Amino acid sequence: MYPILFEESLRSKLVWVIVEMLEPGIAVEWPGGVAPSMKPEGWKLESWMASPPRRRRCSVCATLFLRDLLYGPDVDFEDLRVRFTSGYERPLLSAILAAFARMHQTGNPEEDQPYLLLAGFAESFQASLNLPRSDLPERLRLALPKPDHCQTIPLLIYGYIGRSMTARACSNPECGLRQLNDNRAFQVCGGCKSMRYCSKACQKRHWKMNLEFWPKSMLSSAGPAPHKVTCPVICHVHATVPLTADSYAFERDFTTAVAIGAVTENDMLVLCSMMMADTVLPDVSKNTLLRMVCFQLHYDNPHS
Repeated sequence: MYPILFEESLRSKLVWVIVEMLEPGIAVEWPGGVAPSMKPEGWKLESWMASPPRRRRCSVCATLFLRDLLYGPDVDFEDLRVRFTSGYERPLLSAILAAFARMHQTGNPEEDQPYLLLAGFAESFQASLNLPRSDLPERLRLALPKPDHCQTIPLLIYGYIGRSMTARACSNPECGLRQLNDNRAFQVCGGCKSMRYCSKACQKRHWKMNLEFWPKSMLSSAGPAPHKVTCPVICHVHATVPLTADSYAFERDFTTAVAIGAVTENDMLVLCSMMMADTVLPDVSKNTLLRMVCFQLHYDNPHS
């Protein structure tokens, strides 16, 4: 679905529809000063949409639709952060803030889901526009989850493997070609079912990449790990701790697997070396990861 929606005429019109659904009739600032679409001649807001309860229902539908677009199964990291909403953050933020202003928490987790989703969307677009978080309404800021500064190796592994499985880019670090349309379907590695490649040549290159440096330089600057090393480890992780939608369940089960020896120290080093070459993972996370791994190695081998 996403490669089709990245065609500009469709993308801009879909954003316009979402804005109109979030807050029917709202006037927002569009790029270039011109809205990408317009209502049919003679169209007017139906009375049932103008009444507060019905209008809220329209906003709820738009919120859930936007959630499915940004977090659905056909979405990778770049789709969410960069590509689909790029250039339209300001009109989306305006509509989201207007829709949020008409909503109130009920105390029912299911009914409050759109309320919390809108708060999260607003924070994300506010940050992408480099606007201070403090400018958001206080009621919205109170609805945001408390920041969690606790990073663990299992959660970083979960994010890396999850992104790899959904990304539509060649997994060869020297290539990075993106799949932009359905006519060029990238093939998934037949072993780990996680990495994908634009060609056999790229797959073969990644299979042997930096192989001469391994396993002596797992966390050095020797470069990305060869897939010949990482593929069996990813397969082992999938078989031992299957990925689900619950990241904290993965963290718990992965930690247990490490404790009982089902995931070995060598497995951990290979996984961590993969993430050190991850272009998405922030440097601060890589530094945290390196400190944790080095501390653990010293703890396990204090005289080495």
